[in-house]
Amino acid sequence: MTSGGEIWEVLGIAPTNDGRAIRSAYAARLKAIDPDIDPKAFIALREAMEEAMVAVEKTSSHFALDETADCEIEAGFHPSVVPAIADFRRRAEHLSNQIDAGAAPSEQLENLASVLDHRLSGHLEYGPQVERWLKRIVAEGFPQTDIMIAPLIKRYRWDRHEYSIYLDDDLKAILGRRRDLEFLESVRDPTYKHHRLFNLLAIHPDLLTPRDIHRAEQPIRTLLRLIRNLHPTVHWQFRKEIEVWLRRLEAPRPSPYYRDQMIHPEMVYTEPEPEPIAPNPFITRPVGWAIWYLIGLYLLATIVRKAFSPS
Repeated sequence: MTSGGEIWEVLGIAPTNDGRAIRSAYAARLKAIDPDIDPKAFIALREAMEEAMVAVEKTSSHFALDETADCEIEAGFHPSVVPAIADFRRRAEHLSNQIDAGAAPSEQLENLASVLDHRLSGHLEYGPQVERWLKRIVAEGFPQTDIMIAPLIKRYRWDRHEYSIYLDDDLKAILGRRRDLEFLESVRDPTYKHHRLFNLLAIHPDLLTPRDIHRAEQPIRTLLRLIRNLHPTVHWQFRKEIEVWLRRLEAPRPSPYYRDQMIHPEMVYTEPEPEPIAPNPFITRPVGWAIWYLIGLYLLATIVRKAFSPS
């Protein structure tokens, strides 16, 4: 467990109540850590981020309209539209409370439609303020707000300048989350090359045989690096499963080849030792070699002498 002062040192930022800043710091530090090489640093970073988010939740609501947003929406309005402000605030707070409570996607879409249909959402001067508020609550609400990403991108056409350097942090997070959702949709397709490996992440390693873990070790490591580097919100969403697999892959383990894995997993298979071979006396006794060598020379000389001697 990371102490209060160490949380912000691990994340590399000053203490803040901004959930978006905490997530951005976590994603930035995550790119500099390789869980395969330093799993302890990865676990410390994840715990620091989770404790920071818990501290933020205790001090304020992520999704409630704060005083700054209220004043920003009310500023400059004609008195005739003050009732519209109150009605919009009621709808916005209802949507925020549903996101915070993890309501069903259909209910979130219904209340989002009521916010977008309000006349303030289409107001020429104050509509951009509503758009900024929606970007903020969606960017801070992953994965609860995933269902809202597609209709909002279609409504405000946020993908027109997806790779522009002038995008604000909330919009970058939303567009990045959309790419991550497309990745999740693709890995759920049985024809995708990482489909089986991604499903394997959802299974606890202790439920698999050692041979299966041994065979999947390198592909799993490759998939984890892909998720960490290109899909940070997926890494955040499945952080617990990833941590379990990293601990299992780093733990010392015996040979994966078991004689009977299900009944006697403690019986490690070993190759039988070959039977000892009797020593060859002609190899271990140099004197014997010398005697046979002299006998061979004598016989060869006798044959040559008889062959060339006169009759």
